[in-house]
Amino acid sequence: RGLSTILSSLASHKSTTVGRGFATLLRLAASGEASVEALEVIVDSLSALLTLCPQGIKELCREMKHQYPWSGKPVECHTAYVEVLLVLTERHDLLEAHVLELIVRRALEIDTMIGANDIMQSSMLPATNIQLDVKSQICQEVENLFELEEETSQVPPEQLP
Repeated sequence: RGLSTILSSLASHKSTTVGRGFATLLRLAASGEASVEALEVIVDSLSALLTLCPQGIKELCREMKHQYPWSGKPVECHTAYVEVLLVLTERHDLLEAHVLELIVRRALEIDTMIGANDIMQSSMLPATNIQLDVKSQICQEVENLFELEEETSQVPPEQLP
C-alpha cells in the first residue's frame, strides 16, 4: 500500500521536477500516516532521486525545511519525519550538517523538549550505530542549549556581556 500511495501521489503532480518529487515524498513522511515499510520506501526514493540528480541537494534541503511538520501535528508525525531525515543523512553525508541544524532549530522553534530516552525509544525504523550516534548528538546539542539558557537566565543582567 505504501509504495502505491507514493507512486500515485508522484504521478498526480503535473510537474515532474526533482524538487516536486522531494516535496511529495517529504510530505508523505510528515503525514504520520505512512507505515514503517512506506517510510523505508520514502527514504529509498529520496536517496535514489538525490543520487540521480546530485545538483538537487539545494532543493532537497529547502523542501526538508518547508515540509517539516507544524508544531500542532501529533508527535508521531514529527518522529516519522525526523527518522526519515536521519536515515537519509546516513546515506548522504553532505546532508548531515543541514539535517542536524534543521532538527535542532525546529525542536526549539516549536518549544519541544527532546530527551535522549524519548528519541532512542521512539524509533520507528531499525536503528544503526550511525543513526544512534546522530540521535545522541542531537540530544546532546539540545540539552546543551537548554543548559546554556538556564545558566544565562540565572546570571544577573549587570553581569551579562
